[in-house]
Amino acid sequence: MGVAQEDCRAISREMELMRGDPLQFLLSGAAYNMGICTAKTPVYTSGCCQHLRLTFRKKRRGELVFQCQSRSPFRRVCSLIASNTAIEEGNDTIAKGNAPVFPLEIGKSKYGKGGSVFCESDKKLEERTTSYHFGDSSSLIKGYRIVCYFQQLGISAQVLRRCLKHANELSEDDVMKLMSTFRSLGLKRGDLKALLSRRSSLLRVQPEQVQHMFRYFLSLGLKNANLIRICVQRPALIDSDLGNIREIICYLTLLGIRKEAFPTMFSRRPQILECNLERLRYMVGLLVQAGVSQTELVTLLQRVPEIFFPSGQDNLQVNLDFWISVGVEGKALCRALIRRPNLLSYDTENLKITYSFLQGLMRSGELRKLVRKYAEILAFDSRRKLEPLIMYLLELGVKDKDIGKIILRRPQLFAYTISGLEKTVIYLNSLGVRRKMLGKVITLSPQVLTLNAEEKLKQGVDFFRSIGLDKEMDMVFIFSRNAQILCCSIEKNLRPKYEFLMGTGLSKEAIANMILLFPSMLGHSVSHSLAPKYNYLMTVMERSVAEVVDFPQYFGYSLEKRIKPRHEKLVSKGIRTSLPSMLVCTDGDFDKRYMTRNPHTMDRIRK
Repeated sequence: MGVAQEDCRAISREMELMRGDPLQFLLSGAAYNMGICTAKTPVYTSGCCQHLRLTFRKKRRGELVFQCQSRSPFRRVCSLIASNTAIEEGNDTIAKGNAPVFPLEIGKSKYGKGGSVFCESDKKLEERTTSYHFGDSSSLIKGYRIVCYFQQLGISAQVLRRCLKHANELSEDDVMKLMSTFRSLGLKRGDLKALLSRRSSLLRVQPEQVQHMFRYFLSLGLKNANLIRICVQRPALIDSDLGNIREIICYLTLLGIRKEAFPTMFSRRPQILECNLERLRYMVGLLVQAGVSQTELVTLLQRVPEIFFPSGQDNLQVNLDFWISVGVEGKALCRALIRRPNLLSYDTENLKITYSFLQGLMRSGELRKLVRKYAEILAFDSRRKLEPLIMYLLELGVKDKDIGKIILRRPQLFAYTISGLEKTVIYLNSLGVRRKMLGKVITLSPQVLTLNAEEKLKQGVDFFRSIGLDKEMDMVFIFSRNAQILCCSIEKNLRPKYEFLMGTGLSKEAIANMILLFPSMLGHSVSHSLAPKYNYLMTVMERSVAEVVDFPQYFGYSLEKRIKPRHEKLVSKGIRTSLPSMLVCTDGDFDKRYMTRNPHTMDRIRK
């Protein structure tokens, strides 16, 4: 248990008053605050100043019995508190004469019906009390000062015991010198608390080693605040071998990582500094064999360094050979590892089973494309994960022949559970999207099932209704034609497009009709698509804005590859035709229809 600051100050005052007799420390309640016992005052005392027995009640955990004739050194007190049990016992340690002793025994308690604890008889206590010899008594008060210092950091009793265990053979000067070194390097009380809580063995580190480590990392360009944060996150770094760290950094430099990138890299992924150099070289060699380029290696080291120090190396080559055999290599392997750093630790036999299952649903070319796009789908259990989800999609109205298309379009769909998809299905049903239509919606836009009904779908539906699509079947048309438009952000995507169309002078009703006819229009960029095409229509083609109300698909054609070339060809022939006639047909049909040299046909077209 920790100690509040006011308690720490109280302990310090009591420590000043107890110099003559350290037993007053126990009697004052400080032992309770240190976590030695769970009662602030002893419930049973006997003896005199030279021989005092203290029994502290510990509810449902027995009794702590202290018997003391004199003082005990700091290192023994550390061991005593850390273990909370007697640490030395035997004929050679039994106190003789006036030798200083500090024995501890956890007595067995008896419990009444109400669960209360009571002391055993004096006779039984005498029979079970053992004395332990702890040598010189000169540093007890100093030891308690160290304990109070740790307590002032706010560490718990459990961490305190671990700290005292590691400080068993250290002097007060050693501990305080190390703490002073940390403070001089910029670590605050909270940082020291976190360090000792996560790695109390740091108390054994030499102050000079800490200083050398800080100086080295600062020379690499890390800022002191970032270095402290890294040390708090990865305290093992402080007592790591600095020579090994230098070798790792030298090897990273040879791989092409610039020194300027080290501060950002180590701040984001400090664990790379703790990896084994031989394992790092081994993993780099495997990835190079799999077609990963030097640039991609640098990307992997910066983003997922954990893949370079796996827990085992036995199956790495086998796993990598499998991924290469299914087409996951080079850039595809790099992307897959960034998404799933544990990709190379998957069981190869299970991967093969899932691959065979998918072969029955997709053509060979599609499957290789799928695995390159989303390799981790092979990690899904075909019987427990994929089959139930496929059966569920069939129940929703998806056709057998379309299952492969859905997997290819949205493989992430199969990472969800059926219960996670049902809320979205229920909401779509409430909008009027029934089974037959729902199957079509899922086939065309499977990602719509992964949208949160309350946080995403409902907001999108409310937006469309607010701009005039408020009839009963309007949303059904939107979902059936382009449900993925609901995946777009309202404020960043949908609203700016709507405001642009309003700025052209179109009415709210006209825009609503355009969206119903061509919802994908709202997926186009204003600056790169909608505005240039609108300006070309009005200024160069000299057409009316009403024409795009009847044919909003105009915004879906490429300006440079379709609209401009065909308009220029028609102008050269003196022909003016409707937008659908001009754009919908293929290049071959367009040439046959408008580029023919038959004068009678051309006259008929012009008329």
